[in-house]
Amino acid sequence: MRLAFAIPWRDRGKWLWEYLPPGWEGDLLFAAPEPESFWEKHRLPPYLGEWFHLATRRVEWNTYDTIFAWELRSALAVALLRRFAGKHRSCFIPVGPILKGGILKALPLVRWLLSDAEQIVCFSSVECETNSQLLKMPREKFVFLPTPWLSDETPTDEDNGFILALGQSNRDYGTLIKAARGTDLPIVIVAGNASALGGEELPANVTVRYNTGHDETNELIASATFHCIPLHPVDFSSGQTVLLRAMSRGKAVIVSDTPGVRDYVQNSETAVLVPPEDAESLRAALLRLWNETTERKRIGGNAAKAVQEEFGFPRFTERLLELVQE
Repeated sequence: MRLAFAIPWRDRGKWLWEYLPPGWEGDLLFAAPEPESFWEKHRLPPYLGEWFHLATRRVEWNTYDTIFAWELRSALAVALLRRFAGKHRSCFIPVGPILKGGILKALPLVRWLLSDAEQIVCFSSVECETNSQLLKMPREKFVFLPTPWLSDETPTDEDNGFILALGQSNRDYGTLIKAARGTDLPIVIVAGNASALGGEELPANVTVRYNTGHDETNELIASATFHCIPLHPVDFSSGQTVLLRAMSRGKAVIVSDTPGVRDYVQNSETAVLVPPEDAESLRAALLRLWNETTERKRIGGNAAKAVQEEFGFPRFTERLLELVQE
């Protein structure tokens, strides 16, 4: 069985293919520029870039039994190129497409391009429902699989005495700042830009950093006392990658109780869920977890075990292969 996986980045190495059983072969198709190339320095716009980089690689689409495409941009590029290629025998399975923002204005085109997908993998169960409605496709075409994370990261007891809030997608740092105000909790927020702070004035106990590099981000994740992921209530998945990164390091996490998160944690067992946009509830949870060391360690230990058993790439690969066999 020969598989292909189109991905919109170039830093994953062998990635899923390290976990393929005997008799399965796989290729990574990078929908991204070569490192240090002209196109890396002069990046094309989203969607056009993914299509261009896959098109210039002259992929023989008909040589694969199944083609996976990670994220919406790669999926639309693959779908269009397969149509240019004419008749094809391969199954096409987009993985993790999120329909939000400006792409909703182009839904007729997206529906046409994804209409021949054998199945579509969603990273939250609620997205199976909403994507089925948005794309006007049968619900049985959509399957929920959890977002994977590299499960070879080991838990750590490192604790530098701060609470970390990291990430950009759908973050509600305004509510977190309100919750922190009036406490002495040391909180570090890593945001994309100042607009993510919701216009809130920073109290003395909150520090903000912007767009930290890979090594600095990893150090912050590993050295935080615990993590907080405040989210706005939306019906698409967000926050899971940072959630799993923190969990894999054995860190307890306070996270907003949104539909995209509920598939990944058990409240008070592998994370602490709080109502979204509720500063009072968030403040209470922050203070409780800060003061209860035993509880933090218990939840963090459960979280690390859950990532190893359920959310690692070996298990994710198994689930994808089950789709292919079905």
